[in-house]
Amino acid sequence: MEFLEGHPLLIRNARIVTTERVFLGSAAVEDGRIAEVSEGDAVRSGVDFEGDYLLPGLVELHTDHLESHYEPRPAVTWHAGSAVLAYDAQIAAAGITTVFDCFRIGSDEMDTRPGFGETYLPLADAVASAAEAGLLRAEHRTHARCEVAAPNVVAVLEAFLASRPAHLISLMDHTPGQRQFRDFEKYLVFTAASQGGRGRSSRRRRGSASASLRRGRLRTAR
Repeated sequence: MEFLEGHPLLIRNARIVTTERVFLGSAAVEDGRIAEVSEGDAVRSGVDFEGDYLLPGLVELHTDHLESHYEPRPAVTWHAGSAVLAYDAQIAAAGITTVFDCFRIGSDEMDTRPGFGETYLPLADAVASAAEAGLLRAEHRTHARCEVAAPNVVAVLEAFLASRPAHLISLMDHTPGQRQFRDFEKYLVFTAASQGGRGRSSRRRRGSASASLRRGRLRTAR
């Protein structure tokens, strides 16, 4: 991170954020590493931050933003590589230097989209390919977000781990009738809308899903 080879990057008049406090000062960066941080405005050369904040890169542990780039609207998918590059640019612009990309593991029983849950897995390969080609601004790590209510969650996770790394695995409980979806009808409306369902066909799916989930509840109760 140098303007000219052999010359460090100097930053002055910056509001520097540390773990202990915030102060006005300067910083020098050599070979991509912070070489010196000083308080006050003794340094007269370098990039003048004009009092703007200079802070360490942020670490994002859980974001589903990559999925929204890949599937910007229901039943519409974008090129995986293009989605990754657009997502990475926004991550870097937000000051995030390390991001754990979330991949949804498992699909809901009532989800009618073919292969949903597995559909997003190629995104992990696209991230790896872009990183290998040196196209990414941020450091990307993998967060496998396992839906505990999904009947295929274990099988999908095993397939994922067989060929891809997972730096973080979490359990997500979106079981209908509790937590985010305590109102069962709202869950059905949300799921139908997320699949792009409208009108009579959507109502049929909701009715079928409702019956299926109620049968599941009876099985659980027994």
